[in-house]
Amino acid sequence: GFSAMEQRIQQLAQSLSRVGRVLDRHRENVLSKCTDPIANVDSDVLRNFVPTPLKIMSDKDLVDWIWEDSNGIIENLFSMLEKNFPRGYLLHDLLSATKVKHKLRLTNKNTSDAKKVTKEALLQLRKNILDFLVFADESVKEVR
Repeated sequence: GFSAMEQRIQQLAQSLSRVGRVLDRHRENVLSKCTDPIANVDSDVLRNFVPTPLKIMSDKDLVDWIWEDSNGIIENLFSMLEKNFPRGYLLHDLLSATKVKHKLRLTNKNTSDAKKVTKEALLQLRKNILDFLVFADESVKEVR
């Protein structure tokens, strides 16, 4: 209960600290390449001079990465699925049907509708997995 929440908060604080260190190293690396005497300025001022190493993905890039990239969520999920639940298994059939249904709805990936369809698909895939786990658990209990 409480100690688990406290531990999670501590882990979050450590993670944020690590992110801050990575961004500081990036800023220092960029500034070390500069010849301007700006390096003596306050760190808060320096943050305005150095662009962040991150950028927000466009809707199209996000949807493409989730659905089609070899390192994307859907490809990874189905890669693991094929290893553990080949075609013909209930879980494989459930997830495949969900994938096909939502993929057909992705006609124009530049719209915000594509993000909405992708979110719905991911939530449905999650629901399929959870429903399968409940079904499998109940089946095991019936056998006993």
